[in-house]
Amino acid sequence: MNSKSNISLSNSTTEDTPTSHAIERALYSISITPKSLPPARALTRQHVLTLAVRLASLHATKANNVYLSRGKYRIKTGFYGIVIEADTKSGVTAKSACVRFWRNSLENKANLERLKFEAKNRQIGGPNSENTEIYCSDATVKRMREKTAASNKCLSKMTVKNIVTGDEFSMLDIANASFSNRFNELYSFTKNFEAMAKSQKMDWIFVTLTAPPEFHPNPSSPNSKCSYKSELGVKASHTYINNAWKRIRAILYKRGINASPTTYFGARTVEVHKDGCIHWHLLIFINHALIHAFNKACKEKFPLIGQLKIVLGDDSKGSASSYVFKYIMKEFNTNNLDPAITSRLTEADHQKDTEREQMDLSSISNSERVRATIQALRIRQYQTIGLLRVTTLLRKINKLDLSLIIDTDENTLGFIRNHVWRNPLGLKNLLEKPKIFSQGENENPPIRLIKEGTYSRYGEERERIIGIDIDGKIFISKGLYQIVKSRQ
Repeated sequence: MNSKSNISLSNSTTEDTPTSHAIERALYSISITPKSLPPARALTRQHVLTLAVRLASLHATKANNVYLSRGKYRIKTGFYGIVIEADTKSGVTAKSACVRFWRNSLENKANLERLKFEAKNRQIGGPNSENTEIYCSDATVKRMREKTAASNKCLSKMTVKNIVTGDEFSMLDIANASFSNRFNELYSFTKNFEAMAKSQKMDWIFVTLTAPPEFHPNPSSPNSKCSYKSELGVKASHTYINNAWKRIRAILYKRGINASPTTYFGARTVEVHKDGCIHWHLLIFINHALIHAFNKACKEKFPLIGQLKIVLGDDSKGSASSYVFKYIMKEFNTNNLDPAITSRLTEADHQKDTEREQMDLSSISNSERVRATIQALRIRQYQTIGLLRVTTLLRKINKLDLSLIIDTDENTLGFIRNHVWRNPLGLKNLLEKPKIFSQGENENPPIRLIKEGTYSRYGEERERIIGIDIDGKIFISKGLYQIVKSRQ
C-alpha cells in the first residue's frame, strides 16, 4: 500500500498524490466515508462536482447530528473537516443536502489544501525563485482559469431583460464590461480621496504591512532563515494582518481618533509575496497633526524589522492616485481592460515593476498569479477605510436615471442630481454632506436605502435592497430586470 503505484486514498499525511484512476474509483465507490476519499488537494473541478452530488445525496438521506453553538446551528460532516452552519436548524439541514453548498465548500477546501501542501514543501518562491513558480503554482493558475471559463460559459447562456422596455443584454458582455467599470470606480474613488484631502489640506501616506517570519513559507532573501509554521495555514498571514489592523484602529479610537473623512481615511489592497504569503498596502489620507499617533499605533502592532514601511506622500513627485494606480491595476486582468487604461503605464512603470518583483512585492507582469492566489484564498482584494459606508449608496444613486430631474441644490434630490449622480467628484460631494444620508446624524435622513425582508435559498431571514428614497421620492429597482436563460 505504500508503493506509488498503489496509493492509499485515506486522508493521511502522505506527501504523494493519488492517481486519477484511484480518485475516480474512490468517488464512484458504493459507499463513501471520510477515510476513503483522496486528499482534497487532489480533487479536480470535475471531481468536486461529482463528489458534491454524492455528498448532498448522502446527507439528504441520513439523520444529521445538528447542534447549537454560539448562536449558530452546526453539523460536523467529517468530510475534509467541513462544518456546516446556519441561523436555523432547517437552514443547516437544507445546506447539507444542497449540491451548490458542497461544490463551493469542496472547491474552497481543494484550493486551501493545495496551497497548504505547496507552502509546507516550499514549492513556491524562495531565494532561487527564478527557477521556481512564484506567487502561486501553475496548478492554481490553471484552476482559476478553469473557474473563469466555466463561469463565462454559464453567463454566455443568459441574458438580462428589462421588463419595461423589453431590451435584452448579454450577461457575459455585462460581466466583461464590469471589469473596466470596476477599475474606473476604484480609480475614481482615489481621485475623490485626493480632492477631499486637498480641500482639507491633509497629507497622504502609503503603508505596507507584512506578517512575521513564521507566516512566510519560503522567504526570497538568501539571508533569511525559514521559520514557517505550517500548522498556522496559508491564510493565516492575512488573518494576522487583518486582526492587527483592527487593533490599530481600536488604539487610535481609544486615543480619540476615529477613522472618518476629516481625520484619516483611504483604502487598502491585498497582495502576495513570491512565496504566497499575504501582505497589505494602505493608501491613507490623514490630518497632519495625527500622523505621529498613526505611526506610533502601527509600530506597536508591527514592531519587527521589515514588518512596517510608511512612506510620506510628496505631490511634487507624483499624486496619490498615480502612485496607487499600479497597485489597483494588479486586481484586474488587463486583457479585459480598456487599452486607454493600460496605456497609462509608462516605460518607467514597467522598470519599477521589475524592481518591485526583485524586492519580493507583487508585480503587474505577474498579476494573474497574484490574483489567482488571492482568489484561491477567498480574500477581498480592495476595501475602503473611514468612508461612513457610503459606497453602496453611491452605486445605487449612479444606477438611477435622473436625467429628467430638474431641481435646485436647496433640495436634496436637486443636489444629488447636480453634484453626485454620475459626477466625477460625486463621492467627495456626498461625503461632505453626511447629514443627508447618515443615520448617526439623523434618524430619518433625506436619503435612505429601501430594504425588505427576504429569505435565502436555505430559508434563513435576510434583507435586500430594493430601492432608494431621496427626499420622499421613491426609486424602486426590484423586479425591473429579469434573467433569461437560453434554451440551447
